[in-house]
Amino acid sequence: MSDLVCEFENEVNVGRKVRVYGGITKQKFLSGNETYVLYNCADVMTMSSDEEDELISSLSKSIKLFVGNAKKVLVVGLGNKDISSDSLGTETLGRVIATRGLIESRCEVSVLTPGVFGLTGIESVDIIKSVANLVKPNVIIMVDSLCANNYKNLVNRFQISNAGFEPGAGVGNYRKVANINTLNCKTITIGVPLVVYAKSFVNTAVDSVMQTTMHSTKNKHNIAIFNEFQKLRFDNIVLTVKDVDLCVKKLGYIISSAINLACNGYDVLEQKLILGK
Repeated sequence: MSDLVCEFENEVNVGRKVRVYGGITKQKFLSGNETYVLYNCADVMTMSSDEEDELISSLSKSIKLFVGNAKKVLVVGLGNKDISSDSLGTETLGRVIATRGLIESRCEVSVLTPGVFGLTGIESVDIIKSVANLVKPNVIIMVDSLCANNYKNLVNRFQISNAGFEPGAGVGNYRKVANINTLNCKTITIGVPLVVYAKSFVNTAVDSVMQTTMHSTKNKHNIAIFNEFQKLRFDNIVLTVKDVDLCVKKLGYIISSAINLACNGYDVLEQKLILGK
């Protein structure tokens, strides 16, 4: 899990927020040589079919801009499939259409789920690099869950970038960085925030309450209590949404559909026919 760039706006050059369709907006962030595109949705789980189609189309266009005219693409699903909030990558890979040696297509797509170091004993970056040396992709697309600081950003933010991933960084479990320098290949990352630190959650909630009570003298006692509460340690606790399983399935469907459309022009109907689901 990595971090969500929109929470660090003071550290990046932030572009104007543009309305895409319905409750969907798009925003661009620049940080040095790194480019981030963020799609914000009012509510992914309740959006209309038209909004869903537009989101898939918009994500696809942004992915295509990053991919360019690549003839070979390796799509990697990072994370732990046995932990719901960390299974976005593996869920997405279940619907990405692998064409290498299987289907004649304009772009040769390979897929890989390297697992996590705690289960394989091998760094994800080393597995990706080994497979990349075999299939020789022009671009590596990596999909993973992100960690948010603000609980309001959970589920409804789609982040695409060329910055690479640092698996586990979002929850303090730092592993080898996966980017153009370590993989010797152009990289694209796609992620959605699915967890938030309990400490961040508490601080955000407390700060919100304090902002509404700080000018009231009769609430000084409550503010003092909140200040003490903020000192409690929640370092090893992360939170997610209660329907995370359903969210991951929906998000995986949207991202995989966008990747299939970007790489080989398969629309949603064609994808269903090829996948049989």
